[in-house]
Amino acid sequence: EDKPTRRELVFRRDVGGMDYVRGRLDSEASATVQAALDAFAHPQPAQDGQPDTRSGSRRMADALVELCGHALAGGELPTVGGEKPQVTVTIALDDLRGQRSDERLKRPGTGMLGTGAAITAEAARRIACDSAVIPIVLGSQSEPLDIGRATRTIPTGIRRAVVARDIGCVHPGCTAPAAWCQTHHVRHWADGGPTALNNLVLLCHHHHWIVHHEGWQIVFLKGIPHVIPPPIIDPQQQPSRNTMHDQPGRPSG
Repeated sequence: EDKPTRRELVFRRDVGGMDYVRGRLDSEASATVQAALDAFAHPQPAQDGQPDTRSGSRRMADALVELCGHALAGGELPTVGGEKPQVTVTIALDDLRGQRSDERLKRPGTGMLGTGAAITAEAARRIACDSAVIPIVLGSQSEPLDIGRATRTIPTGIRRAVVARDIGCVHPGCTAPAAWCQTHHVRHWADGGPTALNNLVLLCHHHHWIVHHEGWQIVFLKGIPHVIPPPIIDPQQQPSRNTMHDQPGRPSG
């Protein structure tokens, strides 16, 4: 029988460190969820001659993460324990900077999500690109001694200036509008990169991920963001810019 009372959604950690998601929805609820995900699940346009190779199930998983990210960023979700829902990451500053204080530990720095799952330092850097940062001073037994106030990494005025310049995701061929994008520090703020127009670009979730994890680079040429592929895609590593958002009078760069 197709009843809402039989709905369920369960998250379980598997042996490989991923979370296994199992669920069941009635027909109406399933249609609602699929309609919402469909907007984010379309294949990405071909880039550098490479079509979107993600399977349909992978695109649906990515779409679910993207949709929830937009809901969190929108700030309109109900509060939980007096606070807006949020993804939290705890990581040592040296690990975030890629500078481990104990050189005897021959492994990359790691952080921890609010769920207790481990996260790489590079993933933490990606999340921290456009987030509220709360510094915590710990004692010798790792007990919190002082907790600072949250500070917004990207002020509203600067975000608006970035949107006015980029219009949407700066990755060549991507049509994602600004509302679907995160603000990325080209030189990460943990490395001393300024929160300034000439160090910030818009990237959709997918292209933000590949910049941090797959060797893509971003440079500014005549004030316009250009993207440089990794050598495996373009041995010449020629910079190119996204023309999908071009408007009359926009500089070509």
